[in-house]
Amino acid sequence: MRDLLLGVAGKPVFHSKSPVIFKSIFNERNINGTYFRILCADAQKLFSIIKSLGMNGVNATSPLKEKIFSALSNCDTSAQAAKSVNCIKNNDGILTGFSTDHCGVINPHTNLIDLTDKKILIAGAGGAARAALTGLKEYTTDITLINRSTDKAEQLAAEFNCSFAKFEFCSDAFMNCDVFISTLPADAEIPCLNFINRDAVLFDANYKNSLLEKYAAEKLMKFLSGEKWLINQAIPAYNIFTGDSIMSCNADVTEDVSYDKNVIFLTGFMCCGKSSVGIELAEKLGYDFIDMDVLIEERNGIKINEIFSKYGEKYFREIESEILHELSKKNKTVVSTGGGVILDFQNRDILRKHLTIWIYSDIEESILRDNGTRPLLQTEDKTGTAVKLFNERKKFYAECCSFMAYNNGEIEEVIDEVYEEICRI
Repeated sequence: MRDLLLGVAGKPVFHSKSPVIFKSIFNERNINGTYFRILCADAQKLFSIIKSLGMNGVNATSPLKEKIFSALSNCDTSAQAAKSVNCIKNNDGILTGFSTDHCGVINPHTNLIDLTDKKILIAGAGGAARAALTGLKEYTTDITLINRSTDKAEQLAAEFNCSFAKFEFCSDAFMNCDVFISTLPADAEIPCLNFINRDAVLFDANYKNSLLEKYAAEKLMKFLSGEKWLINQAIPAYNIFTGDSIMSCNADVTEDVSYDKNVIFLTGFMCCGKSSVGIELAEKLGYDFIDMDVLIEERNGIKINEIFSKYGEKYFREIESEILHELSKKNKTVVSTGGGVILDFQNRDILRKHLTIWIYSDIEESILRDNGTRPLLQTEDKTGTAVKLFNERKKFYAECCSFMAYNNGEIEEVIDEVYEEICRI
């Protein structure tokens, strides 16, 4: 199997545990794969990223699932039933949408209960509830929806030919259910929960701070966490991307993802906009800003072009590594790195420990921004050289980044999106 380049896209996206799951699969199966987060809320932009990077596939989270379904012409039956796409496969530029969210609901139950003809109660009427309905309708017709907004529950129930009950008057539904699935926010109070059949299985789509999990523990009831949902929707997604047929994964998604954001590194190919983003981002954060290339020129008293011509690339990379190590110990600083800093494995180790943002721009756009000062692009075939260099480096950018932000020329939008994502971390 060739190298895999996969990712998860959404806004926000830093919270996603998909990289943890896929990296676990890669390690278990000894696969040379890279999986990274993509900060994106626009389906067409995501399609552009997938194609231009030659990615094998991408998972999607909020708010993209319904947007992708509406924008993508090729969708399998599961996506059509859910009217949602959480998994895009790229086959030589042809994108196909799938939904594996229903597997996250069905598969965890197999060891606890036979779902055939069971009474199911679902709280919520959004995308997660729709995914649950898509999978469960193959097992039973006895499904009831409850939701704060009765209109939404009634509409979704009519679409899937199931029942609905008003949120405040659903004690009978709780008393009679065999399985209760909550797709509500983790801290949402659930009226009538105390009426629930104590032999029922409880399943919460949330994987953090679940009140339903605490309730199940107090009442000694069977409980499935949102972690099971996450892992069991990721496994079939991996199989779609690769053509493999794995059945399980031992990923631990309980630990929070965290990085040192005292120093924020911006990486990316030459002319992608790192400095432009970095200057304004630092100002919004109240951080200092350092451009590594400028710092190298100041300390050596000559331009980078001259360093390359007089001393060679190897000498430049050694200086670059020394300065990266030095800057990693700074306080409240945004650092714009050189495009080739990720070539050294020790540099990559430093970047992985910090909040590192990959600023990505299409190669054609990057080349147009070049003012002739890039030593590695001083060739007759500038485009061909740039494409070759980028293809050699893209795996490393993906490997090191906490998340990627797409710069298609709307620089203020990129800065705002990155700033908002950092503030959530």
